Amino acid sequence: MEEIPDEEKLAIATHYLMSSPPEEAREVLGDVKVVLNPPTLLTDGVLKGIFRKYNTQNFQVVDADGTPVVLSEYSELDPKHYVTGKGEVFAVDHVNQKASKAGSDAPSWKAGPNEASRSAIQAAMDEYVAVQYIQEAANVGCYESGSEVVVTLSGCKANLRNYWSGKWRSKWTVDLKNKKCSGEVRIVVHY
Repeated sequence: MEEIPDEEKLAIATHYLMSSPPEEAREVLGDVKVVLNPPTLLTDGVLKGIFRKYNTQNFQVVDADGTPVVLSEYSELDPKHYVTGKGEVFAVDHVNQKASKAGSDAPSWKAGPNEASRSAIQAAMDEYVAVQYIQEAANVGCYESGSEVVVTLSGCKANLRNYWSGKWRSKWTVDLKNKKCSGEVRIVVHY
């Protein structure tokens, strides 16, 4: 039997990890490590890259000492630091999906020219999430992107003991100049 090259093994492992159901990426990682030969292909650097991509694409919410941080390309200051919709900067451990207050070496976040609009949208979305979603099951972040405000909404509920999980993630773009809003919603349910 022909041996699969290490690059292909790593591509397969990456595919499985990127396809992980909501709240199950760490469990899938454990399974991938069992079947991957050699398991040393998944170095710390490789895992950080895979989980960074997984976390930002899925608007993963991580806890930073009671403060939820929505990870997305819009909240990313650099591969390790993210800003909340309230302007707080946190250092993120992508593999363990944890965050902590950023140190003095972290890049700083500066409000843009549309901060008043962004802040008002953030306040309205915070209120919406508090009313429409189960407590701590959803979080929202609003970020400036040129003359637009991007709203990232992520909601997740899981009961792995009973073999189910689900995630709602949506991205809304508010064009302040043309006064238009567009968006997309992605829902994943796993039984």
